[in-house]
Amino acid sequence: MHRILSLTPKRSSSMGDEAIVLVPGTGGESVVKAATPLALADRLVHAMPVDYDFRATFLLTFREFMSPAELLAALEAAYAKAGSAVVLRIADILHDWIGRYWTIDFAEDTDFLREIMSFVHDRVSADDHPVIAPRLEELVQSKLLPIPESFEAIMSPAHDSSITTPARRASSSLLVAPWLALSGPAGSMGTGSGPHSPSGAEPPKPLLPKFLRRSVGPGGPSGGGGGGNSSPSTSVFSNLTGASAVPSIPGSASPSSYTSSDVASIIVGGGSDHFSETVPLNAWFIGPSRPSGLASRFTSPLSLSATSSSEYAHGNGGVLAVGGGVVVGAYVIRFADLEILEVARQLTLLETELFRAVSPMELVSMAWVKSNKDAGSPTIVRMARWSNHVVQWAVSEILAVRDLRARAAVFERFILLAQELLRLGNFNGVKEILAALSSSAIHRLKKTRGLASRKSLKTLDSLNEIVLPALNSKALRASMRAADPPMVPFPGIIQTDLVFVTTVLKNRDDRGRVHFARFNKIAALVLEWIEWQEHATYNLEPVPAIATYLRDAKTWSEDDAYARSLVCEPR
Repeated sequence: MHRILSLTPKRSSSMGDEAIVLVPGTGGESVVKAATPLALADRLVHAMPVDYDFRATFLLTFREFMSPAELLAALEAAYAKAGSAVVLRIADILHDWIGRYWTIDFAEDTDFLREIMSFVHDRVSADDHPVIAPRLEELVQSKLLPIPESFEAIMSPAHDSSITTPARRASSSLLVAPWLALSGPAGSMGTGSGPHSPSGAEPPKPLLPKFLRRSVGPGGPSGGGGGGNSSPSTSVFSNLTGASAVPSIPGSASPSSYTSSDVASIIVGGGSDHFSETVPLNAWFIGPSRPSGLASRFTSPLSLSATSSSEYAHGNGGVLAVGGGVVVGAYVIRFADLEILEVARQLTLLETELFRAVSPMELVSMAWVKSNKDAGSPTIVRMARWSNHVVQWAVSEILAVRDLRARAAVFERFILLAQELLRLGNFNGVKEILAALSSSAIHRLKKTRGLASRKSLKTLDSLNEIVLPALNSKALRASMRAADPPMVPFPGIIQTDLVFVTTVLKNRDDRGRVHFARFNKIAALVLEWIEWQEHATYNLEPVPAIATYLRDAKTWSEDDAYARSLVCEPR
C-alpha cells in the first residue's frame, strides 16, 4: 500500500511554490484555492475550527486526485505524529467517510475495510481506543446487516476471503441510493410525503380503467402488490411481467430527440441497443428482449379498432405495433384507455427511482461525457436513454392516429400530461413531453395543432415559457427552486453547470497542485443533486400494468416518425 508522508504543508495567499494556497472567502474565512493532495489531507485533520464545508467537498471529490488507500495512509500518518490531539477529528472523518460513501469505497472492498479496522484496533493507542473504536464498529456493523457474520470476519484477525462479495453485495443493494444518508430507502416512494399528502397518509387511489379495476386482487392493482407502503423494487418493477422475464427499455433512436439546449442531459443518448446486462440497480430497466413475433401480427394500430373492449386473449404478453398498446396479461393497455393523471403518476414513479439511483460519483467523474460513459455513468446513461424513449413514445402515439380530429385529441392529451407532470413536480417529465411536442415530426402538423382548443394551446405556451433555454434556463431554474418537494428535477440543469465548470477550470494549476476551487464548485452542484434525491419520495401507489405500458410501448425512430408525419399531413 502506498503511504503518504506526513508533512506540515506551507500556507500562503500567493501562488508560489507553497503546498497550499488560501484565499479569503465570502465571509472572511480562509478558503483553499489550490493545494497538493497531502496538504488537503493535512487540512482535513488540522483545520481549526473544523471546516465542515471543506470536509464535505473533500470526501465527495478526493478520488479525483488521490486514492482511498492514500487518504487512509495520510490519516494514519497524522495520528502517528499528533496522537490524542487529533484522534477525535480522525474518528469524525472516518465516520463521515464510511457512513456516506459506504457503497463507493467499502461495500465491494473488504480488504480496504479491514485496513481501516486494523488501524483502529492495532495502531491507535489503548488510551485513544475507546474514543474511536466503538463508534466505528457500530457503524460498520449497521452497514453489514443483515449479515452479521461478515462483521465478525471484518473484526477478526484472520482473513477469510470466502465471505466477501456475495453477502456484501446483497447488503449494499438493499438501498437504491445508499449515499442518501438523511433519507430512507429509495424504494419507500409509497411511504414518503407525496404532493398534497401528509407524511404517513394513505396514497391516493389509482385512477384505473374498468378492465384493470376488474383485475385488481388483494395484492393491489394488476398484481402490483400492496398499497402505498410497498416498495417499487417489489411492486412497480419486479412484478411488471413476472420476475423471470423483465422486458428491456429500448435505446434512443437519436440524441437529437431533445432540443439543442439540452446537450448536457442527452449527450449520452443514442444507440438502438437494448439493455441486456444484469445490474442490481434498476433491474426493471434491463433483462431479455421483448417477446418476438407479436408486432408482425398487428401491422397497423387500426387493427384493434374493431375490438369493443380492451381485453385481448394472448397469454404471452408483449408489444403490439406502434400505437397499438402493450399486452399485459389478458389485456391490451393503450394510451387512450388511461387517465392522464394516473399516467403522470406512474411516469413520475418510474423516473423518481431512476433519478434517485444516480451515484454522486457518476457526476463527479463526468464519465457521461467520456468514452467510458456506459461503465462510468451507467445510471445517467439509462436516464438519457429513458428520456429519449419517453420523447419518442409521445411522438409515436400522436402520429399513430390517422384521423385528423382524433390525432388532435391525442395531441391535447399530451399537453394535459405535461401539465399534470408539472403539478407533480416532475420537471424531467415536463421537458420530455414538451420536447416531443416541439420535435420536427410533431411541430410541422399545422392542421392537427389547428384543431386543438385555445385553452390547450395557451397551456402549451405557458409550459414552454417555463422550459425555455433563454438566459441559461432562468425560468426553469426558478420554477425548480420554488417547487415544494417531492420533485424530480430536470437533470440537464446541473449537468450543464458541471460541464461548464469542468471546461473552464482545470483539474490542476500550473504548478501541479489540485485546483480545489474547481472541486468546490463541483461539490456544490453535486450536493444540490443529492438534496433533490433526498426529497424525491412520492406518496403514490404503483400500478405495474401502466408502468409496463410506459416502459414497453413500441416507438418509431426519429426518421420513421418524420416519414409518418409526412403521411399524416403531406407537404
